[in-house]
Amino acid sequence: MLVLVACSSGQPSAREDQAAKPGVQQAGATFYRDGLSGVDFSGLDSVQKERALQIMNGNKCACPCQMTIAQCRVEDKSCPKSPGMAATVVNAIKSGQTDQQIVAALNGMRAQANAAAGPSQPAQPVQKVTINTDGEPSLGKADAKVTVVTFGDFQ
Repeated sequence: MLVLVACSSGQPSAREDQAAKPGVQQAGATFYRDGLSGVDFSGLDSVQKERALQIMNGNKCACPCQMTIAQCRVEDKSCPKSPGMAATVVNAIKSGQTDQQIVAALNGMRAQANAAAGPSQPAQPVQKVTINTDGEPSLGKADAKVTVVTFGDFQ
């Protein structure tokens, strides 16, 4: 699930005493402003930088970490996916793309990463289990190849 966060103000919301910290708490979630390893914001004005930070803090990385792109750049500097995703955000903002276009590009990167990872491990065969259902209520043919048994507790 992706969340697109739009920025309506060009000024960062962090107070002066919070600016030195990599993450700033906002409404229960950490918003990462500083310490984004390898992210080059040069060429962006303050409004564009805030927009990039909003997008990076609102969208997940393509690696299995389940962190946002910004969080991944701060907490996992060795991640192979988030540097490219962060660069995509910055370059897209520089080229005038909309937030929706940027998020679509990030979705594509995530989909590509999932496809490259290959299909998930195949399910292991289930061992046959025999359950005595004699005298129990049932539906269907008694000689069916598969019997589904449902246990329920209605208390």
